[in-house]
Amino acid sequence: MKTSEAHLRPTISQTRLRFVLVSIVIGALLVAVPAVAGQANRRPAPQRADPMTGSIKGMVTAADTGAPLRGAEVRLSSRGSYNRLVTTDSDGLFNLRDLPSGEYRLTASRSGFTSLLFGQRRPLEAPTTINLGEGATFTANLALVRGGAIHGRVIDRYGDPIAGTRVQVLRSRMAQGQRRLQSMGPGDQSDDTGAFRIYGLPPGDYYVTASGGPIDSTKREPPIFYPGTPSLAEAQPITLAAGGEAEADFQLQPLRYARVSGIVLNASGAPIQAMVRLASESIGMGPIIESGGAPTAFSILADSGGDGRFTMESVPPGSYQLIANNSLGAGLAAGLAAGDPTARPNKAMQELMMRGPETATMALVVTGDDVSGITLTTRLGGVVNGTFTAASGVVQTLPTSLSVVARGGEVGSGMMMQGGVGDTFRLAGMSGPFFLEVQGLPEGWTVSQITLDGADVTDEAIDLKGRTADVRILLTNRVSTVSGMVQSRRDPSGTSVIVFPDDASRWTYPSRYVKTARADERGAFRIQGLPANERYLALAVDYLEEGEEQDAQFLERLRSRAMTFSLGEGEQRSVVLEPITR
Repeated sequence: MKTSEAHLRPTISQTRLRFVLVSIVIGALLVAVPAVAGQANRRPAPQRADPMTGSIKGMVTAADTGAPLRGAEVRLSSRGSYNRLVTTDSDGLFNLRDLPSGEYRLTASRSGFTSLLFGQRRPLEAPTTINLGEGATFTANLALVRGGAIHGRVIDRYGDPIAGTRVQVLRSRMAQGQRRLQSMGPGDQSDDTGAFRIYGLPPGDYYVTASGGPIDSTKREPPIFYPGTPSLAEAQPITLAAGGEAEADFQLQPLRYARVSGIVLNASGAPIQAMVRLASESIGMGPIIESGGAPTAFSILADSGGDGRFTMESVPPGSYQLIANNSLGAGLAAGLAAGDPTARPNKAMQELMMRGPETATMALVVTGDDVSGITLTTRLGGVVNGTFTAASGVVQTLPTSLSVVARGGEVGSGMMMQGGVGDTFRLAGMSGPFFLEVQGLPEGWTVSQITLDGADVTDEAIDLKGRTADVRILLTNRVSTVSGMVQSRRDPSGTSVIVFPDDASRWTYPSRYVKTARADERGAFRIQGLPANERYLALAVDYLEEGEEQDAQFLERLRSRAMTFSLGEGEQRSVVLEPITR
């Protein structure tokens, strides 16, 4: 495929590089400065060295035959990016020794099979985290499912092969409450005959895309969907059976794309230099990262000039979010004004450090015709000053080492902002709406209420509209518990239990009213922290794809097959469930 804007590629790459660098600096300043200020008078606690005496061992087998798989790669990772890689021996065994204590994820992969995380019986199922203590040995066995493949050729309108075309397959999945196409498998590049083959795919429905090079946010050339359309609505899905193969031949035709143009104004109404991003609402071209979150959206980037005007070429049909922020312009202006690294930041940079960038967001639908005359008016980022407080009746000392994350909206420069660890926290640069999430709560504690300037926003999206607000997060140890047994004639281990409210208005992501658990080998399960004084539905299913509980349509289909119960504050409720087959 050819693009009409090859001369813009250096500018686009520079845009992406500058955006990444400035975002990293701004993010570090916004998070680190308040935390450092609050800890200036604290003495560092003595650190105890971990003896690194833990180990994880196990076996990798084929799910269909039970035969051990030699040469399978087993990778260990954690949130701290601690990685180890080993291969299984002739008996399919592996042993990871000399590990520090902590939480781990274990992945096994082998050619001809679909990669699996520990805890998954089927691909795309929610994995299980391994909690490894000092000196402990954990056994983790994995049974790999044989993977399917999609192959085909890419040819031009004359029937000649096109070499070097990047081909990927996408699958519809739920992430952060949105159904989006996520890339699956390693992808491939067509050879000199135009042929490609993508393997290791679990069964399901896929969309196949072709593009003239690596697909990332610096690439302006959009993907073409099988059988040869730029529109997702006109794309043809391919159904792949377990271990099966399917064919997808592309014949690429000259295509007409839209041009999107407009102007970016600041909160005062003056034109500004800004980074502008057009992000697809339905297409994610990257994997979901391990720490959670949505896949990277297919994006097109541009800079507005000194007059605030921007233009984006080669935009395929679809639904988008058009986002502009002035972090790039303000950061460069501050750097130029300072002149030397020891000078104090100018007013623009000081505002950026304290409040985050000005941001504008609007929904945009592109149908194939050019879109012009767009006006994006940015607004100041909001600031949250927060404290943790004990809820009524709590006499126990509050947990420490908690942090608060703002999710959703255009937070800062598209970043997930995290407050400083301690009794208080500060978040800057929020452009709503967003939700607050507390991380690090130990078992037996939960959030009772969140107030914003005295108003209850526990289950509501927050939109600061550029102002500074005070947040109180009330914590309680009067935690309700739902536990019970999954009764099945078959092995109940791994069966997924879903508990969700009878009130469908509470299904909207993120919802603290919707929780899942996995039954153990005895069929036992336990769910803590559901809000009290609510009527709930519960059922067990043989298979639950990760994130599927966020899909309101899926929950609606389950409603009629679930049992109901009520739950009071601090109540310990026990239920018995019979698993259903989907």
